[in-house]
Amino acid sequence: MPPKRRNTAQEREGRLLLAIDALKKGQISNIYQASRIYRVNNDTLKCRMNGRACRAETFANGRNLDHNEEALLTEWILNLASHGFPPQKKPVGKKWFQPYIERTPEVQMAQSKKYDYQRAKQEDPEVIYEHFRLLKNVVNKHGIQNDDIYNMDEIGFQKGNIGSAKVVTACNSTKYHIQPGNRD
Repeated sequence: MPPKRRNTAQEREGRLLLAIDALKKGQISNIYQASRIYRVNNDTLKCRMNGRACRAETFANGRNLDHNEEALLTEWILNLASHGFPPQKKPVGKKWFQPYIERTPEVQMAQSKKYDYQRAKQEDPEVIYEHFRLLKNVVNKHGIQNDDIYNMDEIGFQKGNIGSAKVVTACNSTKYHIQPGNRD
């Protein structure tokens, strides 16, 4: 007697697809009957009918996110980092984080530098434009000459300083971490 041939994953997947197709076309009336006819697991067929992806389309290697989710996460990290708020690694698990960093060349772990909130806010092009528009109005209104305009800097005591921290940020960028803007 010849040895019994094992079912391959491709054969099982093919039978599952045939069962799903037969159910959708109404050739078979219920999931249990389809699972018996096509020799597939009843629970697997039920889950697939409810929209679960096949194993080949998911990450069977232990990743928690698929390609689209990782792309969105990368975009989110880069967006936060560009605004001076790079996420710290606390929210995600230690075992998951390092492989993600290794397989995503756009981001890296880096030591951040603290950056004052008020200074960061003043780098916004809209804020800068509005400031100079108001300055121009004051200069014109009072007839101030360019030679009479001076630059002054304010130094104050800061509350709520945060120190450097390990953050995820874009590769080849400055690693700033904006701190609260409380000043007295």
